[in-house]
Amino acid sequence: MFAQTWVGFAVQYPVLHELMFARGRVTTPNVSRPDSGVPFAVCSAMFERARLDGEIAVGDHERVVPAVLAAVLGGAILVTSGMSGDRPVGALVSRVVHTLLEGIRPR
Repeated sequence: MFAQTWVGFAVQYPVLHELMFARGRVTTPNVSRPDSGVPFAVCSAMFERARLDGEIAVGDHERVVPAVLAAVLGGAILVTSGMSGDRPVGALVSRVVHTLLEGIRPR
């Protein structure tokens, strides 16, 4: 659900999504920029809840969280940049999440 929501936001508001990460690249005095730490604080809380619920093993938080965030942010970029072509967004995100959870080793 997190991945679908994040990518959905990026698709619906691509300029805002890009603006979240523009700090340091955009110099606009007297313009309030969104705090890109807020979405990550929400993500961190979600991952902490998953750890407490046993969905993320103790000690794996530092390994899992960056991988999940990288996959979700990458998926959003693929979709908003047009690199995903005509693939349905929901199916693309589901495949990314499934691959992340199941691993990339051939079965």
